[in-house]
Amino acid sequence: MRKFTLSLVLCSALFATTTQEGLKAFNSGDFKTSYEIYKGLFLDNLQDSEINFYLARSAFELGLYDEAISAFERVLILDPAHLRSRLELGRAYLSIGDTKKARAELMIVLESDDTPKSVKENVRELIAKIDAGDKKSSFRATIFAGLSYDSNVNASPGVEEIEDYFVGIGFDRDSIEADDIKSDMYGYESYGSTYTYDFGSRGGFYLESSANLYNQHYFEENNFDIQYLSLSVAPSYSTNNYRFSLPLAYERVHFDYSHLMDIFSISPRLTYALSKDAITYLELKFQERENAKSSDRDSRVYGVSFGAFKDFSGHLFGFEGTISNENKKNSNESTFVDKNINSISLSYKKELFSNANLGLNYRYKFSSFKDMLEDNQKREDKLSTFGVSLSKDLKYGFGVIAGYTFQTNSSNYQVVKYDKNIYSLAIAYTY
Repeated sequence: MRKFTLSLVLCSALFATTTQEGLKAFNSGDFKTSYEIYKGLFLDNLQDSEINFYLARSAFELGLYDEAISAFERVLILDPAHLRSRLELGRAYLSIGDTKKARAELMIVLESDDTPKSVKENVRELIAKIDAGDKKSSFRATIFAGLSYDSNVNASPGVEEIEDYFVGIGFDRDSIEADDIKSDMYGYESYGSTYTYDFGSRGGFYLESSANLYNQHYFEENNFDIQYLSLSVAPSYSTNNYRFSLPLAYERVHFDYSHLMDIFSISPRLTYALSKDAITYLELKFQERENAKSSDRDSRVYGVSFGAFKDFSGHLFGFEGTISNENKKNSNESTFVDKNINSISLSYKKELFSNANLGLNYRYKFSSFKDMLEDNQKREDKLSTFGVSLSKDLKYGFGVIAGYTFQTNSSNYQVVKYDKNIYSLAIAYTY
């Protein structure tokens, strides 16, 4: 009897220690470890509501929503009044797209007299989002207006595009030399909108269309003013963690208020949610570029893009890459059209305090041209772009954004070597 009692005490102590280790791992954000601990405890303690609760929460944080739902349901069988489990169960149903069940669980939490007032407010917001998401269609638009300082106006857009475009109309070739540095202020306005129509229940076929307008106008160097329009429609399908879309797009570029280029593209894209805080995507691009003044520079672009984004406890990191090839559609003497372009991008975003975000980004773009320079070397451009931004959401859909960008382009083609700094401040309105 004494040996049995001693064994029972040792088992109880071991259980308590293991439970404490699981709780410590969960509270520190080590959800993989807490999941493994509580999974092991669950196998020997099927009717323990606390173990089931933390097993469910650990599974939820790892994106194992079906397992989390099963564990939360076990808690509610053991303790139907466990409101926290019911709230988390509603969130889990929402994560798999079952809005009907999610809403039912959340309504029980909302209507309970034991639910704290602050929790009820959060639940109301969730239910409102569910009701809005269940609508067949949705619309969202953002308007920007800003002011920027450009330390080297001549460095953009692509020099060879401008040169060919303005041939024969008196444009001064020397005025676009990158080493003939001119600085200027410019204002810019943009409009972007997205309209989505759902054909059936959430998680099936839907249609997403978008429109974007951009106008950039310098105070003095008006020859470098830019206007841009893009329209796209994307038949799409989503299920569980996957989303497939097929955007068909048209883009139109004006330079100094004169038509420069039309771009037609199709870009099939597959997005996969690795977990609730990590996604990855793969995109193919097929593009036709038509020069408005001369078909000699018309080209086709084929490429692939890929990327991944992961949130580490409020720190959002991103990685993206592209591999593409551009070739002339016609055989002619135009130079610097045929090229291979590879790029990588790194990004970071962090909420500094309430509704205020810091963004950092870096992009490296390597372009290898097929045409030879005078010294019998192929032209190669290496463009690095560094950026930092601070944004703050204000009331009534307004926000303010301040940014700094540094670009440096190294090349064995002297005309396009440059450095430039851009400082910008903008106000945005979203509705």
